[in-house]
Amino acid sequence: MSLEPPALLELRQCHDYIRHVTGLYIAWFTFFLTTVLAAIAWSFVSSLDKDGHLAVPELLYGVVAFFEIQLVLAILGTNVVFTALKKQEARAQDLLAHFAKQFPMDGYTPESPVQGGIPNAFKVMRATLVVNVITWLLVALLASYTHSHKIAVAGTFGHS
Repeated sequence: MSLEPPALLELRQCHDYIRHVTGLYIAWFTFFLTTVLAAIAWSFVSSLDKDGHLAVPELLYGVVAFFEIQLVLAILGTNVVFTALKKQEARAQDLLAHFAKQFPMDGYTPESPVQGGIPNAFKVMRATLVVNVITWLLVALLASYTHSHKIAVAGTFGHS
């Protein structure tokens, strides 16, 4: 029975962590953003009367306020995940460099286990969350303005 070197076990753990965290984050992000968009859209439509005026602004404001907090927490969480991913990437690169030194091969240069598009994808997802914070705040402010000035914000929906 032969045991693998601890550094190799740690390298495998780093790779597994990177794959798992990346996949889990992307799945969470997709679900979260879909939920935000659906809930705010539902609250907006549900707040309108049959003539397209904002009849129950508290519903819209409450949902937007709740998700504004959730979006800010999501941005903070994204930063935490991104930082942890960079830390694991650095450790994996250290271990790969160690193995490259221990077992030299012509033409081999250790490369990051984190593919180039992944850090950029995290940045785009974080930017998407920031844009949503700003957009929904603007929607709530515009809804407040239209409500106070009795301006219709949508066409006739035909519901009572």
